[in-house]
Amino acid sequence: MNLESNDNKTFKTFLQLLTFSGHHPLLPQIEEAFQNAADFQKVCIGTSDSRQIYLCYLTSIAGSDHLKFQLQPTLDDELQTNLSSYSGKKYSAGDFETCEKAICSGKTILCTMDSCNGIILETGNPQQRGLQQPQTENVIQGPMYSFNENYQTNIALVRQRMQTSRLKIWEVSIGEITNTKIGVLYLDGITDPGLIQYTCDKISQIHTDGIQESGELLRMLNEKTGLFPAAVTTERPDRVSASLLNGKIVIVMDGTPFSIMAPGSFF
Repeated sequence: MNLESNDNKTFKTFLQLLTFSGHHPLLPQIEEAFQNAADFQKVCIGTSDSRQIYLCYLTSIAGSDHLKFQLQPTLDDELQTNLSSYSGKKYSAGDFETCEKAICSGKTILCTMDSCNGIILETGNPQQRGLQQPQTENVIQGPMYSFNENYQTNIALVRQRMQTSRLKIWEVSIGEITNTKIGVLYLDGITDPGLIQYTCDKISQIHTDGIQESGELLRMLNEKTGLFPAAVTTERPDRVSASLLNGKIVIVMDGTPFSIMAPGSFF
């Protein structure tokens, strides 16, 4: 979508997502939560109905390509910064908890000083390496690229090879501090529903402060009863696609290029 603030009617409709009836304004809560974060920024970008409008974001992970600003003179012959346009995939409204997590994932929050919620703008700028050849698995015949550490990139690589609506993805975030996204991929009609349910339930029962890599996730899943007879990790999208076609599930985790295929066999 693209929002031009010069179109007053469109901008008013955009701001109608904000609510002002609660007793706990959003902006002071966000400022308190990020008060000692050097990369946190709160910028006033204009006014609407005598209310100042603010953007809140982390400069280290928020991208600047989605937001455009313009300088305009005020009645006192001073310059003020106004939001000229926003171009992004989507936007939504959220409360403090939702907005706090959104800021930590690179999104930008638009709010006023007294609004009880904020508008979440998709401005993430994930830091990642480009696609490279597999580092741990030799490829003689097959694609010469592998997964990287970005979750969305890895999902896209699987989608490019499995161009069907039967490819399903169940997602959850694990870790009270890290909020690491984990996805369980399977093919509807091919993968055993009991295996899918068991895996999703097992992952949902994990309670931890954080998780860093797929090996750690696998140890958590197998800590007591053992989730799989055997599990295989891979950084190759073609192996993941072949496993899905064979009725297996694939666990993709943000922050690591290694996916888990299960149940598997060691040869």
